[in-house]
Amino acid sequence: MPVSRTQEGVAPRRRLSRARAARFLGRMLGREVRLVLLSAHNHTVYADRAIGLVAKCHTGDFGIPFRSQAAVLGHFRAVDDVLEDLDARGAPVVAPFRVEARSTFVCDGSVLTTHRWVRHARTGAATFVGMARTLHALHRELRELEPPARLLPLHAGTRRRYRALQCSLTAEWRDLLDPIVGGDLLAAIAAKAPPLQLLHGDADWRNCFATARGPLWGDWENMQQGPAEWDVASAAASILRDFGRAAAEHFLAAYDGPLVHSVLFDCIDFCVAQDAIWTNAPPARLARTMPLQRCLADAAEMRRRFHRRRTPRPARRA
Repeated sequence: MPVSRTQEGVAPRRRLSRARAARFLGRMLGREVRLVLLSAHNHTVYADRAIGLVAKCHTGDFGIPFRSQAAVLGHFRAVDDVLEDLDARGAPVVAPFRVEARSTFVCDGSVLTTHRWVRHARTGAATFVGMARTLHALHRELRELEPPARLLPLHAGTRRRYRALQCSLTAEWRDLLDPIVGGDLLAAIAAKAPPLQLLHGDADWRNCFATARGPLWGDWENMQQGPAEWDVASAAASILRDFGRAAAEHFLAAYDGPLVHSVLFDCIDFCVAQDAIWTNAPPARLARTMPLQRCLADAAEMRRRFHRRRTPRPARRA
């Protein structure tokens, strides 16, 4: 029997209307707010570019299990505090937009977060080399910060969603996903004891914007603690999905930080599977909307190629 969203602990989708969001923010700011819709994918995004404001209305479909509104608010406000600190250090981040000293609110039963608008290139994304270098710089800054206690354990939401989808997935997809998400891959990664630090948590290439200041990382809602390999894998998996193996290898070659390759490629496998699980499409259409088989095959080939580069050839006999 399929598990409902209420049973799996995820809040039902509720879109906050543009008019309600504008009135709410207008009252908070004491001025008129004119919002336009930017996106209505995993969460609804509005913006008032005149005052440099971006507002996101979050639902339970973007990765964080909504076990309680208080837990979600605590998570987002902890993220905002970290972003303020990073912005003060000059790190490449999109900063929160503070309204009465806060940037996370409950409006009409929805969680609303506010961020600063940054003018970026029409394509939005930075180059893969710029992305890799700024991610490495960001990891250096994050390593210096103490992880907040209020961050939510995010991977639990992926496993719950997979259990809810299992009965409606094809046998072929279950065979691909079970060893990664249903198995003990995360435990195997943890057993390798990689150093832990604060992470972006969702370093998809689409969350890195090309601006006059250089590449800036936004969409920090999935901030978590873990190995740096997770962020690198998240970016590489998204590039692999949209641009192919050569582009993903180009990105990995440009990241200057030390990486444990076995951890990195385990994380890439999990990120590819997680991307498929959180794709907003009915299970019957997933095989057409998410190139899971191709991505996993490319990830396996990347793992083999990196292993060959690191394995010295035996000396030839005279």
